[in-house]
Amino acid sequence: MQETFTKWSKGFAKDEKLAQAQKMTWGNWYDLEDFKKTVNSIKDKSIQRKFNDQPPSTAVLNDISKEYLKYSSIISQIEQALNWDCTKNSESYKKYLYNMKDKLTIKMHGIDNITNDQLLEIENQLLRGQHDFFLNHNDQIYEELADWDNKICPEQGKYLAMYDEIPNYFVW
Repeated sequence: MQETFTKWSKGFAKDEKLAQAQKMTWGNWYDLEDFKKTVNSIKDKSIQRKFNDQPPSTAVLNDISKEYLKYSSIISQIEQALNWDCTKNSESYKKYLYNMKDKLTIKMHGIDNITNDQLLEIENQLLRGQHDFFLNHNDQIYEELADWDNKICPEQGKYLAMYDEIPNYFVW
């Protein structure tokens, strides 16, 4: 599977139309001219201050974006593993894969709808050395899936490609 992915990623990177960067960005509503006019028309200055939050650091946005891509790649690999005979023959492995897929999908949905306050809280957690937000911190998910895979489907070989480096067209 790693060989197929490598071949695909090299071809994908050559097609500039397809190789659009996936990036988490931060924007302030107050930067939109019509919104700014409306807020500035309100006499209460405390309301204006609420729309002048500082953005989270680029490093935090990059970390979250990379984690999102890892979740997406893991979900794709889980979907492939669910079609294997050895997976179909193991109710516990199948249940584990479906639960992991659901967990990652929920986490991705949360990232899709993340608020500025949540971003700043994640940034503060990281500054304190806490990585609770990241499910795959230190490749925990990769290792867990590899353990299950080795136990239940060793004949498939190592299917789970660990991405220590996200391809260049995904790095910002």
